[in-house]
Amino acid sequence: MEDDKDVAAVEAAQNRLPPTEAVALQFLLPEDRARMDGVGGRCAYNNREAAQTDPVLVTMGSFGWIKVKGELIKLAADSGSEPGPVRTWTRYTGRENTLRILPAETRIAPSDSIRTRQLVRLVMRDAWDREVSAADLVQDCKP
Repeated sequence: MEDDKDVAAVEAAQNRLPPTEAVALQFLLPEDRARMDGVGGRCAYNNREAAQTDPVLVTMGSFGWIKVKGELIKLAADSGSEPGPVRTWTRYTGRENTLRILPAETRIAPSDSIRTRQLVRLVMRDAWDREVSAADLVQDCKP
C-alpha cells in the first residue's frame, strides 16, 4: 500500500509540466541580421504597431532567426509545413520553441512588382506545444 502511494507520488512529479513562460521577441538589429547565413528569398516580419523598423523574425529559405533575451536563435524550417512566399516555410522549429506563421486574409499592396507584403499572425509554442507568444505582424518578402 505504501509502495503504491510512493509510486503515484513519483509519477505525479514526473508528469508535471513546468510553468508556462511567456516569450518576448526582441528586434533583430542590423548587427544581428549581418550574422544571418541563409540564402534565397527573404521575409522580414515587423510589428505593425511599433514605429521600429527592425523585424522580430527573419526567414530565408530553410532557416529563420529570432532574438530572445539578447540571444540570436537560428531555427530550422519544417519542410512538412505549408510553403510560404519566396521559398520560405510556414513553420520553423528550434530546440525549445516552434514558430507558426499564419496568413491573414488581408494582403497589403506591394511597393513594387517583386515584393510581397501581407498581414500574418505569428504564434510561438514551447516544447510542450503550449502557446507562449503571439503577435500580428507585417510579412515583407522579396526574392
